[in-house]
Amino acid sequence: MVVPVTAVKSVEGQIEGAGNRESLRVIAVPTPHLLSNIPAWTMARSNGRFSLEVLPGTYALTVDGLQNDDYVAGIEFQGKSASSSFIELLPDAESLSLKLNIRQDGGRVSGV
Repeated sequence: MVVPVTAVKSVEGQIEGAGNRESLRVIAVPTPHLLSNIPAWTMARSNGRFSLEVLPGTYALTVDGLQNDDYVAGIEFQGKSASSSFIELLPDAESLSLKLNIRQDGGRVSGV
């Protein structure tokens, strides 16, 4: 049996626009084709910075702990705007950066 070994990648990130950032948890959920299929997560520090350790692959990003009408308004990966909440971490990538922009102006719908 051959067991593939892949180096873990460190993604250095920043959460911007949120009030209480240290209560936020950044979660990277791997797409089903990854061997690990185990989500990675980390807590943001009070300054909004975080570091996520993951295997190369494609991940869906979520932020847990958002308050009231807060939502993820945008994601920048490697300095470029991501068109969705999915990011792809290539095995040969060296320095990985991620910025999550949180907005606090979400709407509500009520009534029938």
